[in-house]
Amino acid sequence: MDNEGTLKKSIEGGKWIFLNTFFQKLISAVSFFVLARLLLPQDFGIVAIIFIVPGLIDLILSPDFSTAIVQNREDPYRYLNQIWTFNLYKSAVAAILIFLGAPFIAEFFNAPEAINAVRLSSLIIIIPALANPAQIFFFKNIDLKKIFIRDILAVVTYSSVAIILALFLKSFWALFIGNAAQLSIA
Repeated sequence: MDNEGTLKKSIEGGKWIFLNTFFQKLISAVSFFVLARLLLPQDFGIVAIIFIVPGLIDLILSPDFSTAIVQNREDPYRYLNQIWTFNLYKSAVAAILIFLGAPFIAEFFNAPEAINAVRLSSLIIIIPALANPAQIFFFKNIDLKKIFIRDILAVVTYSSVAIILALFLKSFWALFIGNAAQLSIA
């Protein structure tokens, strides 16, 4: 690809990154204010516990093969199956740790009502591992419009599911299920 074509794709990609960030923040802010009126503050606290622990464990166990593949000049297709398998195994180990540690995690945060939710959060760490690793080609090919569509669809799904369930459940489960729905799309 010549420099002019790369420049044009980069500018186009920058536009999609800006739109992606702007609309995600806008939709998230609106849904937050709606959910803040429907749920109690402790519901948000429990959800924070539920998602901080898997996030930390995933961060600790997560080498970033995607970045290496995007930067590699070789044909990355031959590595996709290994990356997918590694991510699934890594996530399964993290999920087992979270599931078994749920009583200790809930006790540490003084939230005994969150034990089952913490156990279910172990599934939240597996959902992204099932994603197609070939999505990295959107970045490699600077095709960020597809990332925009995927991300906006995910945040709209979260907002819709969480708000509808908050109307009926009036508990942190609305936020939990909304996050699970979002992760299944992203």
